[in-house]
Amino acid sequence: MRLRAKGLEVVLDQFYLDQHPGGPDEGWLGWSYSEVAKADKILIVGSPGWYRCYDGTEVPGSGLGAAAETRVIAQRIYNESDVNRIVRIVLFDSAARLGIPPDLQPYYSFHAADDFDSIVEWVTGTLPATIPAPLLNDWPATPPVLDWQPAGGGPVREAFTQLLTRDTPHRVLLISGGSGTGKSHLTRILLGLALRYPWLACGRFDLKSGADLEGEFARFTLDLRVNEAVHTTARQGFRDRLDAILSALRKRGEPTLLLFDTFEQGGEWARWVEEHTLLAIPRAPWLRLVVAGQQVPDPIGTAWASYAAPVIQLQPLGWEPWYDYGKRYRPDLTPEFVQQVHALSHGNHSLLGQLLAPHGLH
Repeated sequence: MRLRAKGLEVVLDQFYLDQHPGGPDEGWLGWSYSEVAKADKILIVGSPGWYRCYDGTEVPGSGLGAAAETRVIAQRIYNESDVNRIVRIVLFDSAARLGIPPDLQPYYSFHAADDFDSIVEWVTGTLPATIPAPLLNDWPATPPVLDWQPAGGGPVREAFTQLLTRDTPHRVLLISGGSGTGKSHLTRILLGLALRYPWLACGRFDLKSGADLEGEFARFTLDLRVNEAVHTTARQGFRDRLDAILSALRKRGEPTLLLFDTFEQGGEWARWVEEHTLLAIPRAPWLRLVVAGQQVPDPIGTAWASYAAPVIQLQPLGWEPWYDYGKRYRPDLTPEFVQQVHALSHGNHSLLGQLLAPHGLH
């Protein structure tokens, strides 16, 4: 409806039914095939069901119209030698990025709410659908305004805001804290904030992933926009693959944020962070790093020491910040209840966050 309000012609089965209650005479299969074949621009609402249709793994008999559309979409992209000027994915939930089919991952995907103006610009051709301002090879001059949701974390918010600017004196943010102080929760929050800026390539790697390295690597590279490097190194060892990713990012030189969590459990991957990514910092004005853990790299005597902000030491929050946090979403919350659960959980950040956050923000 918002697109139609902009004066754009939007073809959607629901809109078609408003004017043709009996549906198309050629049937939904033929209608879907025909509309996708002649559309100037195609916006796909990213969902697990549509991804299954595209991959050919949907339950037989389900999503027949979508299945017809996906074949035409794939053929149209193929006909243009993979130069995709007609199709983009629109996400209502950023988590849906994880399911995007591999051959559509190289193309930029919009967030329905955050990127609405960019969607209109792409559909109308008023601006290229690549990476909006700021310039491709530069960071913004002014700090962004962050929609900060978690309880506490003021020093992290301030340091992270500064980190995302062109003239920041620091390119490395180190976050340390004991178990239950919310380090992993914060790195996920920071990644979510970074994903709101289409000009910023970003990825989060949990160094304790262990057995699920393949899945962690896929999640790490999902929004780094170096798909060619990912595909060409798929059969190599993880160390070689990480080296190839860093090399591709260095060659491109565009604003990039890398977040590494649980540093103290990283083993050889933690050494890779120290010996490769951190050492790249002095000659990489395009790169910003966040490293979190119960222990973090010691900058003293390193080549990147002058680029590191003072280590932020997280402490367990008292009950008051948790009460203020929960009160935003639960007006009937009482101080007594928060004090009680805070005492029973020993101030554990993850447990309190799960209990007091609204649905969808856990």
